[in-house]
Amino acid sequence: MPEKYSTISIPKSLIEILDKIIDARIGYTSRAEIVKEAIRDKVLEIREKYGLKV
Repeated sequence: MPEKYSTISIPKSLIEILDKIIDARIGYTSRAEIVKEAIRDKVLEIREKYGLKV
């Protein structure tokens, strides 16, 4: 079964930063790719810091 997606709002100032990262061609090809990786990293950090099993 395909994963379902949700939409979030991000301030334009952060979108501009994401676009500059993509333009730098350092391995990211989309905003979604950067955001998903950042969220995964943050969730892992929170799990480790607080011992959460989410």
